Amino acid sequence: RLDLAVVIFTILLFPACNLVVSLPAFGMSAIYAAIGAVAEECFFRGFLFTALQKRGKYKAAILSSLAFALLHLLNLASYPVEYTLLQVAAAFCVGFCLCGLLFKTKKLWPCLLCHLLINLTAHSELSPLGVGLICICMLLYAIFGVLLLKNDEVLV
Repeated sequence: RLDLAVVIFTILLFPACNLVVSLPAFGMSAIYAAIGAVAEECFFRGFLFTALQKRGKYKAAILSSLAFALLHLLNLASYPVEYTLLQVAAAFCVGFCLCGLLFKTKKLWPCLLCHLLINLTAHSELSPLGVGLICICMLLYAIFGVLLLKNDEVLV
């Protein structure tokens, strides 16, 4: 089941990102990560993707993922341009995959779980290895999205 593969991939990716912070900082990061995940998933997948599906599932996934990615341009106020642009590209690929996950499962919680775990790793140290890992993950998330949207079979 591809929907479970996406969730497992994200869970396995979490420790690989070398999140090294103190426990109190991690606690606050977790709160912000959860708030962001819930708000963004409810709007971009739960509302926007669902509303746009009458135009076609691929168009809906692309448009809602593009809107999700563009929202991350607001991070230019806090982060360097190259980091923000990488985050925008990653947000598009992850958003596309999460649209596929919602389309296939008809449930928002797998999207919320994946998004939460991704948010928890979002502030990891960005090294050349980290950038490479992010690029590989972007490609995999985009492929997962295409495969999940490929047929209309709903997984319950």
